[in-house]
Amino acid sequence: VIVLAAAKCLTATQRQRIKRAKDSHKPATVDIQRQAEANEARLAKVVKGKTSGDNKPFDVVVGTEKNPRHLIEVKTIVRGKNNKITMHPDSLRRKKAFAAKFPKAKVHTVVFDDRVGKIYYREGVGSFRLSATTEVKIEELRELLGEKKETSRVVYKRQPRSSPSSSKVFSVSLGEEKAFDDAYREMNEEGGDLFLLRLAAEKKYTKAPHVVKDVAKYADEGELVLYRGMTKKRYAVALKEGKYFAGRGLFGSGIYATEDFKEAKSYGDFVLKMTLKRGSHVATEEELKKHIDSFLSSLEEEKKKLFSEATSAYLSGDVQKAEALLAQQEAVSKQILRAERLLQNEGSAATLFGFDAYRPKSGMMLILNRGAIRVQEEVL
Repeated sequence: VIVLAAAKCLTATQRQRIKRAKDSHKPATVDIQRQAEANEARLAKVVKGKTSGDNKPFDVVVGTEKNPRHLIEVKTIVRGKNNKITMHPDSLRRKKAFAAKFPKAKVHTVVFDDRVGKIYYREGVGSFRLSATTEVKIEELRELLGEKKETSRVVYKRQPRSSPSSSKVFSVSLGEEKAFDDAYREMNEEGGDLFLLRLAAEKKYTKAPHVVKDVAKYADEGELVLYRGMTKKRYAVALKEGKYFAGRGLFGSGIYATEDFKEAKSYGDFVLKMTLKRGSHVATEEELKKHIDSFLSSLEEEKKKLFSEATSAYLSGDVQKAEALLAQQEAVSKQILRAERLLQNEGSAATLFGFDAYRPKSGMMLILNRGAIRVQEEVL
């Protein structure tokens, strides 16, 4: 009875608003929730922040919990025709009360309109229409928050310094049985990769690094900061001024390093801080695969061409020429098989193609050209 009486007291406009709200309301499903969480994680990665989890006033926080720099409300629109986001008054009061505890922190709202694949930004929180926000690209959000531009980091070159010829993959011809067997054996020696050491020497990659008192200056100029952890101090000294050592690892052979100091520390208590020089050539996993595939394809094309020429020679009656061409084709076939085996080691492959470093999807960095890095004098 009370409910009916209250309903009668509503004006026609109020009843219409309630009807519109009911018509537009669609319960959140598990899929929509996951989509929203994925957007929060995506944003957190771009702005170098962390997702807060359920029941926290803000979805993404940049900085620490005790000293946040940015508090971000993330909204995801999946369906419906309403180009507006709304916030319950209680929720708004809760967010404002939380933000008041950190007067230096800035408050933002980011809206993922997944209906059309667009992203919107606005400073502050509350209820507002998308027309009152600014459409942005996700990579621009870190700059909008006032954080340091990621573009300040040196963009390393993606092309190799040189490309191998189709007739000779390494300094030793793959047509030579003993040379190939020696190379493959050296690649699989216990300890360091002797084959990569030899290849690095031929590429002049074994030069000592540039040792400096502090790499901070170069890091400020945008060079990538890396760390390498070692179990013994003498290994750190050897990297700076000793002989080139090509270690073997899960992602290929080379000098392993990481951007994460804690991760480097987990490999050994003696950590070297370094930077990768401007102008260095760095291969990603995808790029290296393209170079390998292209190289092997060129050998396959050479093989087909020789067979075609041999066929033409036979048809024209020049048997001697045809047999010589078939012998060349057989040699190329052997080169392909051997190259496929040797190029399985990503570090050796990247070195062959003239890259200074190789970055697999794991996020590690394999330094191949020791002369392409600067190393801080003091061991951390």
